[in-house]
Amino acid sequence: MEKFKELEFKLKHAQRTLVFEKLGEAEKEKEFEVKSLRDWGFDLLLVLHKGKLTYVLQEEGLRKKGETYTYEGEEYTVEEIVEELPENLSIYAKIEEKEGTAHMLAEVRPKKKKWGEGTLILNVPAGELLIAFLRKKGLDKLYHNVESIGITTEFFFHRGNPTIPVEYKKLPPGAKDFIKRVKDIFETTGFGRLSFAYYGKDKNKEGKYRIFLTLPTVDLFDLWISEKLNNALKAFK
Repeated sequence: MEKFKELEFKLKHAQRTLVFEKLGEAEKEKEFEVKSLRDWGFDLLLVLHKGKLTYVLQEEGLRKKGETYTYEGEEYTVEEIVEELPENLSIYAKIEEKEGTAHMLAEVRPKKKKWGEGTLILNVPAGELLIAFLRKKGLDKLYHNVESIGITTEFFFHRGNPTIPVEYKKLPPGAKDFIKRVKDIFETTGFGRLSFAYYGKDKNKEGKYRIFLTLPTVDLFDLWISEKLNNALKAFK
C-alpha cells in the first residue's frame, strides 16, 4: 500500500508539474566579440610565429605587446593585444561532445567561411571553462546549481519537500515573472526547457519549489544571456 501511495504521488506530481519548452535545435555554433574572450579570462593576441602572423589565446594579462615567449619549444612574439578584429573576421565558438565530455572550441575566421576554415584558438573542456566564467562574473545562482554540462547544460534548483504542485493560475506574481523571463531567454537562444513545480510557501513565507532548466551550453558563454538568467533566478532563495 505504501509503494502504491508513493507511485500515485509521483504520477500526480508529474501531471501537475509545469513544463515550458522551445524545442528547436540546440545551437552548436555562436558568434562572439573579442570582449567575450576577456569575460572568459583570455586575451586574444596577434603573434609572429615561424615568420607568419597568427592569432592565439593567452591568460588575460599574461603577455605584453612586443614580448617574445616560448611555448612547447617554439617562439612567439606578441605583435598586438587585440581589442577589435578587422571587419571581415570574427570569433566563432561551438560545443563538441567527446566520449561523454563537452569541449568548447573557438576559432577566428572570415565571416563568409565555414567552421574549420579559420584559426583554432581554443579547445578545452566546456565544463571547466563555463564554471570558471560563471564564478568570475559572480553568477552564483548558476554555478551553485549546475547539474550537467554537454551540448546543453542542465540546472537544478529546489527548496522544501515536494508536495502536489500549484497550478499556473495560482502561482504568485514572482513565479509568473520568473517563467516569463525564462521564456524570453528561450526566444533568444532558440532552444530551452523549463520544468517547474511550485509548492506554495513554508511557515517563514518562503517559496518551496523544484526547477529543472536546460539551455544550450554555448549560449551560456554569452554574458548578457547568463546575467539575465541569473537575475531571473533571484526570484527564488
